[in-house]
Amino acid sequence: MDLTSYELEQYVRDMASHPEWWSYLVRHDPNERLYEQLAWTDDLNCWLICWSAEHETGFHDHDGSAVAVIVLSGEIREERLRLIGDSGILPRGQEYGPGEVIRLGPNDIHNVKHAGTDLSVSIHAYSPPLVKMGSYGFGPDKELRRLPMFSSEKLRPLEAAALAAIEEESDHDGTLSTWHDYPAGEQPITT
Repeated sequence: MDLTSYELEQYVRDMASHPEWWSYLVRHDPNERLYEQLAWTDDLNCWLICWSAEHETGFHDHDGSAVAVIVLSGEIREERLRLIGDSGILPRGQEYGPGEVIRLGPNDIHNVKHAGTDLSVSIHAYSPPLVKMGSYGFGPDKELRRLPMFSSEKLRPLEAAALAAIEEESDHDGTLSTWHDYPAGEQPITT
């Protein structure tokens, strides 16, 4: 049974109230976000994520999964893209601190990054279990692109070089028919 973001909020609040289930997994690396799987059932999966300065996911979706995130320590910033009149889109965000929850529906797109000066820790739950995601960035033609990816790949802001390397075949009707993975030597992209 798929859970709503409100049901997932109760789940992450319960997880947060039992530090004996996750506190021994907390560790930080200044070079990358560290994450540990806390649960995987038919209905959901749940991850502990440790954030340091400069860590960021880049804009992404959860491919149909509802989401709830609770901050355990430190601060994280969640951003969503907003249409600003006729002038374009801009990220608008909010910082979240200990005990605060971010909820997302199955179709939402957002970016999450470390905020503040202290190291941060959060718990993320997804229903149905997160298996695939989409990562977003602008290609060399300045058009927004979605790169399909598996949840086992590390999320990071998409770099122009990675997007430029995505080969697209444009059919005569204008549809894109082929996506390829990152070029050799590029690092893969995880929540």
